[in-house]
Amino acid sequence: MRGRAASRRRGLGCAAAALLALGACAPTTSDVPGLMAEARRAEVAGHHTDALRSLRRAEALAPEDPDVALLLGVVALRAERPREADAALARAVQLAPHDPRPLAARGLALRALHRYDEAESALLRSLMLRPADPATLAALGETYRLWGKPEKCATRYEQYLWQMEHEPAEPRDAGRERALADARRQLEACEADAARLRAP
Repeated sequence: MRGRAASRRRGLGCAAAALLALGACAPTTSDVPGLMAEARRAEVAGHHTDALRSLRRAEALAPEDPDVALLLGVVALRAERPREADAALARAVQLAPHDPRPLAARGLALRALHRYDEAESALLRSLMLRPADPATLAALGETYRLWGKPEKCATRYEQYLWQMEHEPAEPRDAGRERALADARRQLEACEADAARLRAP
């Protein structure tokens, strides 16, 4: 009987097991989903520090989980901590080399660190795994704009706009319309810069 009760407790998260035992419980990997959910709630509320705290705990419990590393990197990037983001996303890429998401996110972290050549490499690798992904095309366009490569910037923004304009969308999607308007402005700016560079 005691063996079955102990077995049931091992299948529970730490918090629930602690309540049943009326005592302390060391965290286990079964607590990771709860920590990730906690982090997502904190992130939605704009509490980046709380989200990062939960994700660091999750990472300590599950250092080989690529989803934990990916979420930690994304939240760190949103919290304007690009070095921490890059470290987490590099781990995510290593753990899941065929997943385009950590590659694309790492490209953004590297861009924030002004390591444009590495950012380009990560984004292109992501695009190979997920061809014509609009978000990655836009990220490449912005990387080239910041890097001072207006012709490449214009090419990628053109590709982004084509993909977005040919994708089904909800009518009156204000967010989508703002993104398209911003991309058109960036395209025009890159085309103007490219023309100036070509001028004698």
